[in-house]
Amino acid sequence: MSQPASDNLRRFLMDLAEDPAKVQQLQSDPHGLMADAGLSESEKQLVLSGDRQALEEALGPQANLFMVVIAPAD
Repeated sequence: MSQPASDNLRRFLMDLAEDPAKVQQLQSDPHGLMADAGLSESEKQLVLSGDRQALEEALGPQANLFMVVIAPAD
């Protein structure tokens, strides 16, 4: 089971959901964007994995609020 999501991870995902420029930045510089957001190493790996189930487990009951699909850039 994943660790519970931090406030930084929740804020990061909300920013992605609300700001298309953040999505573009995630595609061009994922490590920089996540570092700026203050994500832990395990949170960065979780985001980069694109594992929706693991993200939902980490977010717990609020998972349905975060309908962000994170996919690696081609």
